[in-house]
Amino acid sequence: MRAKNREGGNSAATRKPDPTYLPVSCKSPQMNSLRTANAMIALRVFAMLLVVLAHSAMCYTEIKFRTVAWPLHDHTGHCFFDLFCYGVNGMAMPLFFFLAGGSAAYAYRAQGQWKFLWQRLRRLLVPCLTGIVLILPVTYIMMGYELLQSEQVTLTELLKFKFKSPEVESNAFGLVHLWFLEYLFLVSLAYCALRCAGERLPQGSRNFVWQRLMAPTLRSPWKPLLLAIPSCAIFFGSTTLSCPIWFVSFTIAGSSWSGHG
Repeated sequence: MRAKNREGGNSAATRKPDPTYLPVSCKSPQMNSLRTANAMIALRVFAMLLVVLAHSAMCYTEIKFRTVAWPLHDHTGHCFFDLFCYGVNGMAMPLFFFLAGGSAAYAYRAQGQWKFLWQRLRRLLVPCLTGIVLILPVTYIMMGYELLQSEQVTLTELLKFKFKSPEVESNAFGLVHLWFLEYLFLVSLAYCALRCAGERLPQGSRNFVWQRLMAPTLRSPWKPLLLAIPSCAIFFGSTTLSCPIWFVSFTIAGSSWSGHG
């Protein structure tokens, strides 16, 4: 019995502790990176769920959504759906690009320039082109049918693809739901170009850019207000100019958060 207890005690003493319950200081950098990656995936899934719910709620807003050309609209809406849709659009899209900047910084450091570009081509551009061929025509047909049913356009306008309504005409061309892949690919190219240009600068110049320009801004207690500026611009200004500024701002913030870009 004593031998068994001794063996049991030795096995318990030599058993490795569960790393989940270790303090942060005892965890390896690899474990911290894995937990960060899992947290980023969970945030991305949560944001995707909110976007799906917001697209469903757009039909029931009291005022038609300004930044999205949505053909379906129930006039018996409620202001709750307006608040929900604008809240999700103001939170989920910046979150997506913030996480994209963080994952881009990790991937660039781990893979290098060319592997990073190849991964972005394979994971963003190829699905986008596939969606243009397979999904976009069906989406155009469905949206055209809804515009006809709601009497926003005539059949002649739809066949000629020339519309009298300024709202419909301004949104007639585009990638519809595939716009996110398009913007994310372009932002990734811009990020890679900036990283390559920065690596060619002397070390002193790079330190100056980070320590004198980037770090004070990103570590400032006013940084939420700085990031709120492009968010306000997209809701109250021109989306053509404010959208790229909006996305690039949060991509830079995400890449800096993940390890100074």
